[in-house]
Amino acid sequence: MPLPPTRVEASQSVYSRKSQAFRLKTSNQDDVVFTLVVIPPDGGWGWVVLTTSFLINFLMDGTLYSMGLFLNEIANDMQTYPTRVAYATSILVGVDLISAPIICGLTNKYGFRIITFCGGLLAFLVLLVSSSVKTLIPFLFVFGVIGGIACACIYIPSAIIVGFYFEKWRALASSVSICGSSCGIIFYPIILNNLLSDYQWTEKFRMLSGTFLLVSALSLTFRSLPPVTVQPNPDREDSVLSVDLGGDRSVLISQMYSNYHNLLYPTTAELQEGTPQLQSMQNVKKNLSSSSTLVASSGYPGGSSTAVSKMSTVLEDEYEITLKEKYKQFWRKCCRCKCCCPVKTVHPTISVISRPMYRDDIFFTGSVYTLPEYPKKPSVKKTVSSLKGTTSKKSAIDYHLSVTRVATRKDLDEETKTFVLCPEALKRILATMLDFKLLRSPSFVCLSISGFLVSLGMYIPFVYIVQKAVEDNIEQDIAATMVTGLGIANLFGRILSGVLCSVPKVDALVVTYVGLFVAGIPSILFAFAEDTWMYYVFIALYGSSIATVPTMKTIILVELLGLDKLTNAFGITLMFQGVSSLIGLPIAGYFIESTGSYSASFIYCGCTAILSGVLLMPIKYIKHWEKGKNRL
Repeated sequence: MPLPPTRVEASQSVYSRKSQAFRLKTSNQDDVVFTLVVIPPDGGWGWVVLTTSFLINFLMDGTLYSMGLFLNEIANDMQTYPTRVAYATSILVGVDLISAPIICGLTNKYGFRIITFCGGLLAFLVLLVSSSVKTLIPFLFVFGVIGGIACACIYIPSAIIVGFYFEKWRALASSVSICGSSCGIIFYPIILNNLLSDYQWTEKFRMLSGTFLLVSALSLTFRSLPPVTVQPNPDREDSVLSVDLGGDRSVLISQMYSNYHNLLYPTTAELQEGTPQLQSMQNVKKNLSSSSTLVASSGYPGGSSTAVSKMSTVLEDEYEITLKEKYKQFWRKCCRCKCCCPVKTVHPTISVISRPMYRDDIFFTGSVYTLPEYPKKPSVKKTVSSLKGTTSKKSAIDYHLSVTRVATRKDLDEETKTFVLCPEALKRILATMLDFKLLRSPSFVCLSISGFLVSLGMYIPFVYIVQKAVEDNIEQDIAATMVTGLGIANLFGRILSGVLCSVPKVDALVVTYVGLFVAGIPSILFAFAEDTWMYYVFIALYGSSIATVPTMKTIILVELLGLDKLTNAFGITLMFQGVSSLIGLPIAGYFIESTGSYSASFIYCGCTAILSGVLLMPIKYIKHWEKGKNRL
């Protein structure tokens, strides 16, 4: 018999800026809502995490984008066409993107370190097994499907953890991290073609598999940040409305979006109604006798700064849990030895649990200072000298309270269970990222189709440029450097895009569709190129301009839909891009086999890029029309 959904009352207050603040209170203490707010250190161990993320991107994308160098050799061994072998890359990228929401949910539940570590081990096995496969279909399954899941487990945690550790330097840190991909594209072809030129592809695959053991080792640096807990004020008794937190364990998939969507859960700022009660869980024992206070601004008009005493009591022992205790509890349950091994009821220590995906800005790679949610610095005239030095701290607290969604007691209690088939931490992320109601917005539909089109042909130059160069009678040694050239141009483009998005009044949407035109038109002209210098011109233009697409993506989504819908929009665009990546290279392969020339695939690449740019041009006008329609 299914359990009735948990009903939690919430109070509602309206401030002068017409914002609503919610306070959750419940008659059942087990259903109390907690908020775990992580304040990025902007340095310290974060620099180690950033270095690790850079290296992981270097190793992973260096391997992935070098697949074009193996096509002919693998095709000869398997007695098939190189275009058929390229399907493996297409499947890998597609599965990587499509499985991303599930991996995000698992990361939210189990943390960055475990998921990345498992992804590295899985990628190691994928390359090791792929090197022993002698036929195409098993190769496509192992390298493509299983490899795509492994890449998702590696890429997603290593990408979003950078934003988890950095606030002030987030834009710079994200740019440095993603530049690891470009550096991998630069150096891997050099290593494979020069240092390892005497080895067969099977031996190279086995060597590359070892680098993913290094990925697993590097992931051990991804330690979780201890959160600060924010709890509702128990003194407030007013309640106006009730919020369903979805406690029905037999809830249907069709109901999941309405029960577990992140937007249904209030932010910490709303929960606290402008009176945050911050409790530092990291230095509990150290601050037992301390009388120091932390000044936090409410962030609402009419609100006042609140002196918040640091926590001065130790959590009761029944709420403390260690890994050793969890193992003991697990084996006691397995052995059913309750008479001599009584099971002690334990609860998770709040200080060791964090839910990164409950942040509205977790996918945002730009500067948080550009967000409307981030409190602006006060004018010099209004700044009181006695408060000098507290502005940034107050702003940071206000911002993190406004973008962090609450976690329920049920969510935290699931940490003590040996196995939960579909935990709340996973369901909430799936419900948020896969809510397709956002497609009711015509402007977002245009943006999604644009992403679909560009992903159809984006990877073609990286996969087929070496084959086209050989087809045009360019020496093999020179042809092998083409991928490295694309990597250098891509690195320059990522850096330039990062600088542009930090400049005020620069429109990210305009930068993106201009970049798509600059990538698309030369791709069509490149189909008729035969001289080496024409190759280098194309490499410089395409490699640098196509970098605007991933760099500006989240910035455009926030400008178009708002920060609170970023996670939802990001998940849907991943689905569009995943499907297009699955079919993109096979379509290009069909054109190549039909025409007998690699030039046809570059015309196809250019057309998809141009069409993608055309769809982006009217988006702001469509959005303006939508807003006017909604006012009626």
